[in-house]
Amino acid sequence: MSQQYSNDQDNFLNDLISNEIMKNCSTENMALQQCVSINQLYKTGNNGKCVDEHMKYNDCVKNIKSIQGIMHNCKNLLQNYQSCIMIKQQEYFNETDETEKKQKQLDASKVCFKELNELRECSIKQLK
Repeated sequence: MSQQYSNDQDNFLNDLISNEIMKNCSTENMALQQCVSINQLYKTGNNGKCVDEHMKYNDCVKNIKSIQGIMHNCKNLLQNYQSCIMIKQQEYFNETDETEKKQKQLDASKVCFKELNELRECSIKQLK
């Protein structure tokens, strides 16, 4: 499969999850976005000013049944994918030859594609 397919699938899954969050947590999301925007507008920095809004948003997201399904039913697949990426990153950072380093960087997406695809498929099932 091509890299474009991979990016399209990532965007599709991200859109599905975002839609679930907006459908279930729109009030909490809006409050968090307003808090962050106001702090950016007045250049006050965040410095913990939006902690309550962030906690309410996180609590809301954690209570969405489809998100819970992903976290519960796809947990092992997520861990497999993260482990694969971490191993490939370690190989990449340990490599000193620049040509080999570029090759290892390209290989990470190919080698971990199976794990990523399994995670996607599981996640999409939870969102149906």
